[in-house]
Amino acid sequence: MPIRKSKESTIVLDKNREQVLLDCERALRRGNFKNIEVNKSAYRLIAVYKTLTIWGNIEITLIPDGERTSIQIKSTAAIDNIYALFRSPGNLISEAFISNLYD
Repeated sequence: MPIRKSKESTIVLDKNREQVLLDCERALRRGNFKNIEVNKSAYRLIAVYKTLTIWGNIEITLIPDGERTSIQIKSTAAIDNIYALFRSPGNLISEAFISNLYD
């Protein structure tokens, strides 16, 4: 069983939750995430991220913050491989999502 580690972060967008939900789903698709599950009633998205060097998942929860929306991001990945010594797999998974969120 691999050793896994999680990274959590939060960002805030000046949009309503419905629009952010659509933006997040689009960002996951652009970031080549697989098995994307969207729970529209709970405003939660879960997806798998697999590359040659990184295996993990991401969980995104949208929370209303007035007229803005807070995006809670939790990425979890295996850290018991040689590639994890150079860069945090959890950070790479989060970056794959966030970089496509703002495009």
